[in-house]
Amino acid sequence: MTPDTTHLHASATFRNHTRRAEATADFCGAAGNSRAWIRLMDSSLKFILPAAMMLIATAPFAKISALPVSGPRFNYGERPAQQREHIWMLGQVDTKPVLKKGAAQPVYPPDMLKKKETGSATVAFVVTKKGEVRDAKVIKQTNREFGSAALAAAEQWRYKPAKKKGAAVDCQIAVPIDFTIQKNGAGASNSPTGSDDSGGDSE
Repeated sequence: MTPDTTHLHASATFRNHTRRAEATADFCGAAGNSRAWIRLMDSSLKFILPAAMMLIATAPFAKISALPVSGPRFNYGERPAQQREHIWMLGQVDTKPVLKKGAAQPVYPPDMLKKKETGSATVAFVVTKKGEVRDAKVIKQTNREFGSAALAAAEQWRYKPAKKKGAAVDCQIAVPIDFTIQKNGAGASNSPTGSDDSGGDSE
């Protein structure tokens, strides 16, 4: 079918539909109004059809854009969290950390001293490669007041750091502290290098 034939066929089809619409309008007794409605619909289709074709053409892309994006997401406004260096246990290092001289001594809780009560507490912490105490916490205690006194002292301590193959390393230790009352007065004693026990529950 040639372009001219196609055009003629389309024109004839449109005229046939128009005549049918007019006949229906005459049957209803409102031919004038029907012709106006047909002209309105004919002009409206010029705008409706392109919009409909655009929606049909873009529908597949709309579905694709709605799909979840897989793969890693990057936030360029944030820096990745810095990972801490490996923490060695006391039994894994070549040289154990040594408490420096002049370290603060735990203060005997006044209330416990008045009651002449003795007790103990164990504090676990990391001795950093700089010899500082980090992440100190009470893991065992016979009384909360003994635990608080032991923790307050341990947080002030400074050490000669542990070493592994000649290099200073972070080392996890646990230090038990005993609070006792003797004839010459009350006091607290502790193990300078502590132990590997870094777990347990506080009472």
